[in-house]
Amino acid sequence: MEGFAGGGVGAAQRHIRRWAATLCILLRHSTNLVVAAVVFANPGAVVEPLGRWLLVAVGCWAVYRLATRSQWLAWTLADAAATIAVCAAQPWIIDNAHFVSTVSAPQVVTSAAVATFAIQLAPAMSLPVAVLILGSYGCSAATVVGWREVLNADDIYFFVVQAVTGILIRIMLWRIAAAVDRARASRLAAEVSERVGEARHDYDREQLAVLHDTAAATLLLVGQGAALPPGRLAAQARRDLDLLGQRPWSRSSDFTDLVALLRAGVQHLGIPVAFTGEKQLWIDGQLASAVAAAVREATNNVDRHAHATIVHIEVRPQRVTVTDDGVGFAQEAVRRGHGTRESILGRMQRVGGSGVIRSSPTEGTVVELSWPEPRAESSTESVTDTDRFIRRVRVVYGLAITAFAVMSMAAATVPWSIANSRHPAIQGGLVAVAAACTLVAIPVILMRTRRIGWVAGLVLAGIALARPALVDPGLLTTDGNWSLGMIGWCVVPLLLGWPAVRAAAVLSAYWVVPAVIDLIRNPSGPMAVYLGLSLAGFLIPQLFTLSFGAIARRAAHDARAENEAQLAAVTKQRVAEALRADYLSRYAEVIDRVVPVLTALSRGERITPKLRRQAKIESSRLRMLFDHSRAPAHPVVAEIRSLAEAAEQRGVDVSIDLDADLPNLSSSEVREFATPIAELLAEAGRTARIVLTAEGAEVTGSVVCDVQAVATVEHLANYPNVTSFVCSGDSAWMTVVHAAVDESGRPATLMSTA
Repeated sequence: MEGFAGGGVGAAQRHIRRWAATLCILLRHSTNLVVAAVVFANPGAVVEPLGRWLLVAVGCWAVYRLATRSQWLAWTLADAAATIAVCAAQPWIIDNAHFVSTVSAPQVVTSAAVATFAIQLAPAMSLPVAVLILGSYGCSAATVVGWREVLNADDIYFFVVQAVTGILIRIMLWRIAAAVDRARASRLAAEVSERVGEARHDYDREQLAVLHDTAAATLLLVGQGAALPPGRLAAQARRDLDLLGQRPWSRSSDFTDLVALLRAGVQHLGIPVAFTGEKQLWIDGQLASAVAAAVREATNNVDRHAHATIVHIEVRPQRVTVTDDGVGFAQEAVRRGHGTRESILGRMQRVGGSGVIRSSPTEGTVVELSWPEPRAESSTESVTDTDRFIRRVRVVYGLAITAFAVMSMAAATVPWSIANSRHPAIQGGLVAVAAACTLVAIPVILMRTRRIGWVAGLVLAGIALARPALVDPGLLTTDGNWSLGMIGWCVVPLLLGWPAVRAAAVLSAYWVVPAVIDLIRNPSGPMAVYLGLSLAGFLIPQLFTLSFGAIARRAAHDARAENEAQLAAVTKQRVAEALRADYLSRYAEVIDRVVPVLTALSRGERITPKLRRQAKIESSRLRMLFDHSRAPAHPVVAEIRSLAEAAEQRGVDVSIDLDADLPNLSSSEVREFATPIAELLAEAGRTARIVLTAEGAEVTGSVVCDVQAVATVEHLANYPNVTSFVCSGDSAWMTVVHAAVDESGRPATLMSTA
């Protein structure tokens, strides 16, 4: 999982912490700003001018913090210091007549601070901060009303509920994020391994295709003594050296002009090439390289074999078509030929495209290459996985807010309002109904049953509208008007799954409509102050609490984007390392052998018998490499290849042609099949050709070679599996047939060698 730990803290943890801290800063200072605005607009809201200007200063600090939103610890501690200052200044802000019965500016500021610090800071720091804030609040309030009233008031207990709830929310969410990070790290590590494996496989096929298109083709021409103008042969060898010198791990994915690459790739051809269509086509660099290489191989085939008079290359978005007027070929050759199958069709498949080759004798050939629209690469971590993380966060968070709402009613303003109401039984009944409606959020959150949530929401709306009618107008500015603030906390858990804007509008309506009714019933200055502080102390925190779902979703998507970027970076690095290692272990030696021959040809040196012989040997080795790539694991092929390599060690030029599918043979059957072939190759002189074909469960091996003495091989005709043996001059031709059977005696199944 190395490369995905992020220094011990995963992406989900980092982003949930960052967004949670941002939310806490916005909540804390939005509340403080509204409190400062209410106090500034209503000088009578505080006892002493000094208290008023302190709150105004806190409001100015809130403006700065809202503008910067810095999560630097020093600024967070400065926030705590400002809160402690407000708590300590209560004698300048409130009087003893209103401490217990109504909402005060210090109470609102303290409430927002305690809750947000509990979530934003680690428990080791948030607990001491909470103790300092509550200690300052209690000691300061005691100088106004005495410790007995402080302990009898609900403020301290409400703050404790907030602190405990905040710490629990933090711990649970952080654990969820850590679990998600661990799962993601494991999955991404596996995906890197898978992608590296795919890249190694693709590189293997591409390297073979490059060798086929370059060195193998050029060396075959030289080895067979083909007549080519020295200048053209030298240019072709120089092009081969340039292509073999490229390293796939250093290729850029920057956009490249495909048309320019195509024009550069056909400059060495001996026939005219006409381009039509797009003058420029900018596509991904790796895709452009693959398409250009496939087109290069197609045009090389035309140049070498088609006897065409012209090649047409049409370039369109997502498509390139190569057409010639040559002799064409049978469609079956597409399946057999390594050049068409790997260098053209295979190349396009490896970059997500496709190729179609249409040809028939005397009708010319059409090669059509196409690729899809580019799309962003993503890991196996789907949107569903992100949604699963959001769902877990929402469940834990929703249950915590539900518990907080119920405990707040039990510990905060409701007990005082019942004790001081003219209708305590009715008040108690409304509280019980509100608590029951709040608990309805549990099945809504766990089982996503919206219908019962609608019913609970309507009941809570009825309580919010009817409750003030039970309160005298003079008590609307006291805790007797508990529903104005508390009903919102009851509604928040029911709205967590809603779209953010709609949920915020509904929640606001639960506060705004009763607030307007209260203001109509009691249109006074104290009522305006009470509503302003209620807005800051209840509605604003509730709206931010409701927005946490959107914050979690944003954090999850940010974490996913970070993981995708990290996956791409780590994959690129690991792929480069793996391809470099593969090159050194598998292809460096091969290329090092052919480079001296190509270098000599590129200088235009005269082709001596020694150089031609060297070209022929390397061409044969490359053909063996291509055959091995087609059937690396088949036991028949492995055995025949070992026989061919032994013959080549004696200087015999051996070529092997394979069928795409060979039947399964046991080790004893392989030995029986290969024995006459081994004896014939042991007597081969200069050349030998082996062809392996299959029809059903029957495998056939044909061997043609020159022999030093016919008498030494005539006995091979006596082998029971040799169906044909012909000697003519110094040449021998033998056919070996073996019908494969499984353990039950039935014909064996085929084993693909493609």
